[in-house]
Amino acid sequence: MQLDVQRLEHRAGMTAREEALKEAPARHAAREHRLLSDIDRERLAARQAASELAKEHKLRTRDEEESVSKLETERAATRAAEKLAEQLRTDLVAKSVELAQLQAEMRSTKQTRDEARIRLVAQERAHELTRDLFTSALATKLKDEKEGKGRKSAGMPRAPAERAGSRTGSAQSLAMRDTAPAWSSGRD
Repeated sequence: MQLDVQRLEHRAGMTAREEALKEAPARHAAREHRLLSDIDRERLAARQAASELAKEHKLRTRDEEESVSKLETERAATRAAEKLAEQLRTDLVAKSVELAQLQAEMRSTKQTRDEARIRLVAQERAHELTRDLFTSALATKLKDEKEGKGRKSAGMPRAPAERAGSRTGSAQSLAMRDTAPAWSSGRD
């Protein structure tokens, strides 16, 4: 009996071993399949991570390039603004100098105009005095001539100096009237 029990145990053990041996390739294949699936999942995750890293790197590179481009554009705009500001400063200085020159010329022209007005007033006064003297001299001459005619008609001979003076005096007054400047006739 004991032998039968041992045989039975031995058979059960052998059967279990045989079944274990039969199941071993299936278990081994299932384990291998699980390991390969895990490896495939890891590879897929690694590819996705690499793809995401590449996208992120592209985005970062593009952002950096855009930043550099914007920076260069802003620098160019700043240089252009500085150049324009310098040009405006130069123009302002030139206009200030031109304004100062024009103001100096205006003051000089005003002074010259004022001096010319003063001279004109003085010349007009001198002309008035000359005209008054000529009018007075002409009136005196006419009076003398009338008196001379009266003497002539009364039989009194005229002095040769009076006769010569009356002819030359009339000629002188006419010559002076003809050569008087245009401004003295009252025109401005």
